[in-house]
Amino acid sequence: MDMVVIKPDGEVHIVDYKCSPKEYRDYDSAKILTFNYQLAVYRRILQQLGINKDQIHLWVVPIQFTNFNIDDNNIVTLDGIKLREGATFEELEVSSPTVNANKY
Repeated sequence: MDMVVIKPDGEVHIVDYKCSPKEYRDYDSAKILTFNYQLAVYRRILQQLGINKDQIHLWVVPIQFTNFNIDDNNIVTLDGIKLREGATFEELEVSSPTVNANKY
């Protein structure tokens, strides 16, 4: 869990940043399924703490490493990071309160 935002009205937003040298569209379905499962666990914990499911918002934000490299000495280098260009926060979500998180 990378960031938790609790708004004055009681809404809880959990943002889970995922870093990879791959673009998000290149993630395999098993990896995305694990993201959904992880967020579903967070949802259940929050519900067990008494937070209404309509007040829980879960997000995965993929961050891509640019020019990522590991050399022969296991030294990691990269030029930078990027989010999907032009994306809004909502477009970056993998799981929201009405998508897959409740089925796990």
